[in-house]
Amino acid sequence: MSYESHKPKGAAPLIVDHGFFTGSTSYDRGAGLVKNALLTDTTHPATVAFGARGNYLYKPTAAVGAGIRFAGVARHGISAHSGGRSVELLKPGSICEVALGCNVTVGDILGCSINAADGGRFTNAPGMIGPGAVKILQTKADAVLASDMAGATSTITTAKNVLADSGADFVTAGIKTGDRVFLVGIENNASVHGIDADGNTVDAREVRVKSVTDLNNIVLDATVTSAASAAVVSYYIVRGNPTAQAEILGPENCAEYWPSGMVQMIMPGSVGHASADTFAILQGVSVAILGGQTVTVGNARETLANGLVPGERVHVKALGAPTTNNFEVKPAASGLQIDHATALVSVELTDAGGWITLRWEGRRWIECERSAAGITVNAT
Repeated sequence: MSYESHKPKGAAPLIVDHGFFTGSTSYDRGAGLVKNALLTDTTHPATVAFGARGNYLYKPTAAVGAGIRFAGVARHGISAHSGGRSVELLKPGSICEVALGCNVTVGDILGCSINAADGGRFTNAPGMIGPGAVKILQTKADAVLASDMAGATSTITTAKNVLADSGADFVTAGIKTGDRVFLVGIENNASVHGIDADGNTVDAREVRVKSVTDLNNIVLDATVTSAASAAVVSYYIVRGNPTAQAEILGPENCAEYWPSGMVQMIMPGSVGHASADTFAILQGVSVAILGGQTVTVGNARETLANGLVPGERVHVKALGAPTTNNFEVKPAASGLQIDHATALVSVELTDAGGWITLRWEGRRWIECERSAAGITVNAT
């Protein structure tokens, strides 16, 4: 049952609900939670009415599946408990603390990450205003201590547990033992790995700083790759659980329900292909494509499946630049460019910052808008 907390004059509105968090590990206060609208099990197959489908809450990851729907944020930190536990949830319309994956300024719009590493934290990677988005009401310039989200200067070295970033200064940034390191991005087909230019994989996961070696190198508390050579990685580092006050946005804040504030980050396979997909987009979310790798043997491509309902949108942006070949999104059925006349057969993101927004009109994807640079839209 939902309710708005009784509050004195000047207190922030809190719209509170309850659910069952299925995870057995601890979970941060202010982190986003999702439900699975398509949840089934042996007792409750798809043919059986099961009212509790909306009561189970998950850490946002691609593993939740096509039924993923943003539910709200955790009102309190959730302690580890085998088998999960009941939790309080703050729903859209609430003004509360949200867990950060970036530095923020009042007025910023952030999206809820659905990645294996930092699922639930809110990031300034591309997003749309809709379920999973928040509007920041408090400036925080020191939430993230160091980062390279474009994969431009960072690798996991051959030591397999050393993060090297030639563009960082870990000493001046004050990185300390125990700080949290999020290695973000997933490989094609929604696996738990990032991937670099040589096909070497890095686990997309959270680890901790074990020690700081020098300005550009830190030792992690776990081995995160089996690669024989340095592997490209995108990351950010925080201390504890940095939060900021924000308004949780929702369906009432957008023209249609389908524009989603949730963000999927993908590190595509380094070997592209002329006729087969090399990475997978989860429908109904925004997509940030990480860079830093050389794409060989054709573009790294995703065939974008047909939408589910008119008004559904997909927003795709390259955070990092590909080399040799491009990142490509190809609609399953030919769409239309923004003039509603020219065919849209495929979209190539050619440089960091290139982006496009597409909208499903019932029969095909139609371009809403695109960046001025870093993109090529193909009519054939």
